[in-house]
Amino acid sequence: MASELQVTTLKGNPTGANANQILVPANQTLHAPGHVIQVVQGQAATRVQSSAFSYVTSNLSQAITPKVSGSKVLIRLSMPFTSLRNGNSFANQFQPRILKDGVSHIDLIGGNSNVAYGYQSNSDDNNQSHGLFDILSYEYLDTTTGTSAITYSVDFRCRIATTGYVIVNGTGNPINSNLADVTSTLTLMEIAQ
Repeated sequence: MASELQVTTLKGNPTGANANQILVPANQTLHAPGHVIQVVQGQAATRVQSSAFSYVTSNLSQAITPKVSGSKVLIRLSMPFTSLRNGNSFANQFQPRILKDGVSHIDLIGGNSNVAYGYQSNSDDNNQSHGLFDILSYEYLDTTTGTSAITYSVDFRCRIATTGYVIVNGTGNPINSNLADVTSTLTLMEIAQ
């Protein structure tokens, strides 16, 4: 049997410290489907460089403890990176992924080792180095299954090892020491369902 509550006016205490506030017990959360319950953000500003095909940490991670089981977590990643490949006209070297509690969760290259971010092609292929700076922006809606803390993190690898490199949380060219730190962010938003 369904019941319905109709309210014309909802008021808090008329006087005192909590005047005109709606008080909610500490162990409860008010939320409506589609509304943001909480937002947390992790940042990384320490440059990480790799020329390895095996995954290395980007130092970017963030934990979130869902307040409601079954809610969604909107993952928003913004990661500046430099991609360079020596002796080839293609600079697409950056292969990132998002981990959930230390386990690969979102493969941003779709399982294809030939796919990478930072694509650049020149008309010549005369063994010169080619590179670029870009910002990876990515969003994904994940589902929670409880109220235990979840840690999301990002790691990456270089598509073709030893012939180039990738720098995350930074930009520049280590060949001429023209480097700068740039901040990456991982924003997590819990959305009520």
